[in-house]
Amino acid sequence: MPEELAYTIRLVLEGWSGMLRFSVSAAPPQMWTFFAFVIIVGEILLGAAFILRIAVSAAALASSAALSFFTAVLFLLMTFGHSCGCFGTGSGAVSAAEIFRNAVLIGCSLALWQMERTRRNAPTQNNTNDVYVPVSR
Repeated sequence: MPEELAYTIRLVLEGWSGMLRFSVSAAPPQMWTFFAFVIIVGEILLGAAFILRIAVSAAALASSAALSFFTAVLFLLMTFGHSCGCFGTGSGAVSAAEIFRNAVLIGCSLALWQMERTRRNAPTQNNTNDVYVPVSR
């Protein structure tokens, strides 16, 4: 049974790799330029949301999703010994260190999301000792 599972996983990974290679070679360069622009703008917006504390919970989830996708692509590249050029021109093939680093960053994003969710749902304390005082109009 483990051999069948390993074979199935290998077929899936090779299929993904083949689709990535085909889509990269078949796509016009303008599409990749636009895609890179969208990613850069998205990362800047996520960073601004964190710095300005605007929709931090949503930004944390979005960064977790983006990092998860990027990590999956890195894993495929590492599996087949390819380089993405994401870490500079002389970075070589993707290693487990990059995947581990991204896993830690995903964990940090999810921890931030959980902290923001907990903070937002926490009861607020007031100085009236929870006594309802009607306001006359």
